[in-house]
Amino acid sequence: FGPGNRESSSNLEKSYFFVAAEVAVLGMMWVRSLSDRLSSVSTISVSSACYFISSTRFTSTCAPSVVKSERVAKYVARCGFASRREAEKFIEEGRVHVNGLLISRCGDRIEPGSIVTLDGSALIQPLRRARIFLYHKPCSEIVSTVSPRKDLPTVFETIAKSRDNKHLHLPRLIAVGRLDVASEGLLILSSSPSLASLLEHPKNKFSRIYLARVFGEIDHEKLAELAKGVTIDGVSYGRIYVTVRRERRRNSWLEIRLDEGKNREVRKVLQWAGMAVNRLIRTRFGPFRLDNLPVGSLREIPLPKDLSRKIT
Repeated sequence: FGPGNRESSSNLEKSYFFVAAEVAVLGMMWVRSLSDRLSSVSTISVSSACYFISSTRFTSTCAPSVVKSERVAKYVARCGFASRREAEKFIEEGRVHVNGLLISRCGDRIEPGSIVTLDGSALIQPLRRARIFLYHKPCSEIVSTVSPRKDLPTVFETIAKSRDNKHLHLPRLIAVGRLDVASEGLLILSSSPSLASLLEHPKNKFSRIYLARVFGEIDHEKLAELAKGVTIDGVSYGRIYVTVRRERRRNSWLEIRLDEGKNREVRKVLQWAGMAVNRLIRTRFGPFRLDNLPVGSLREIPLPKDLSRKIT
């Protein structure tokens, strides 16, 4: 460490000092410019705020995160921090800002180049690659983020606590179509709200297939009526196709295929047909199958290309 090295070190420190001072001055100029522009506006929309930001010299260590125009709530949800409804609640609570301005309306849109923050922290670019998992749900778990009883675990709690899943580095997961507590079988979980909506919406006709063990005499005429669609207690159900797999006096096995997922639909329509369901297993949802996945196990699978092209 000779004199020359100490001199160069001193010069380097001076350089850092002048750079920091210049950044501070530019920041003060930007704030004053923005304040002058906003003082003449009584109300401002998100798009107007984006215009003011983009037209002012601005230096930031956080790169713009928005790459396309969309609703604020949708963007927050796509970042993986919350569901769409939870994102809307964040906005109502005043926790979301765009380019430093408070957002109070869920319907406001953000433009490319904007920076969105939640509780003061910038949200990262939304996950570009949707991840999808298959879970074999047992009949002792509830598909919910919060359980109404201490002795009834949620699927998310079980998955998070399992040591077998640590290597997956799980993102925030969304359940695609619910199974009631007494039902078991295939449950799809995804990191993408867009993928979940795509799979769940009835217009896309992703078939659900169930195996049901039923008690009671099979009425084949009523099962044939289900294929035409029925209305039960004022609720209309679409076409449901039932195939008898094994017929017995007490417990018979039926395979049920339907294209929608209304609340307890299989149980209600089979009760209308004179049978009580004492076991219900979902074996397929769209292109995804339960196959030999062990009970309580989680498996990540590649996203089919035809689905990948349909989501953003």
